[in-house]
Amino acid sequence: MRLNSDELKILEERSRLLRLQIFDYAKKYGGYHFGGSLSSVEILVDLYQKILTDQDRFILSKGHASLAWYPLLEERGYHPRITEHPDRDEENGIHCTTGSLGMGLPTGVGMAMAKKIMKKEGRVYVLLGEAELQEGTAWESLLLASQYKLDNLTGIIDYNHSVGSGKLEEILSLGNLKQKLNAFDAYVLNIDGHSHQEIINALTATQREKCTMIIANTIKGKGVRFMEEDQYSWHAKSPNKDQLRQLYEELGGKLNES
Repeated sequence: MRLNSDELKILEERSRLLRLQIFDYAKKYGGYHFGGSLSSVEILVDLYQKILTDQDRFILSKGHASLAWYPLLEERGYHPRITEHPDRDEENGIHCTTGSLGMGLPTGVGMAMAKKIMKKEGRVYVLLGEAELQEGTAWESLLLASQYKLDNLTGIIDYNHSVGSGKLEEILSLGNLKQKLNAFDAYVLNIDGHSHQEIINALTATQREKCTMIIANTIKGKGVRFMEEDQYSWHAKSPNKDQLRQLYEELGGKLNES
């Protein structure tokens, strides 16, 4: 799917507004985890603006990024309960309780298997954080995806090289991730996770009898300069008033201080 210039501008503008909504929602409902929410923005926007159909299912396995998800659900007419991590609510587009690492991909495998058995249309998309690949459940899930040829399953890894307490490579490196995923018989794509065109290309690419795994290289805190420059500090803290004014200005918005 080749995006024309108008489509690209719409997606870029929606991404800018979603970054502002992350902080609007945090101010209104509480919550933090800004770094990992900001890094996943383009992926979520492209899924909800261009990809997901009524037959598809989406799981936000990196549940701490929920502040970037709720506005998109509401835009589709859902009314999710705004919590720090998503609680399962099928009627409002939340198909899995997430937040604990390594829960989303196993559930996605089960959903994809069920679709195959019942001969139902649609794909299952799962957005993971790279720290979830430090969990055994992720690799067990990939074994099952290979065994049952789940070519209706797409996993997207928000690969910002950061986990909750620091730099991924210093805490528990994943090494050559593409090589590892290939060894589990996945169809692997390595992309710029902030490029709408590359994301769309990857989300629409499939290979028969293989699950798709997308390594989306991202920047933690993307769009907010001081968060990008100090990525490992912004997993679990909130900006002060001066920082909020600065980031709203950077993102082309205005902080409501009431």
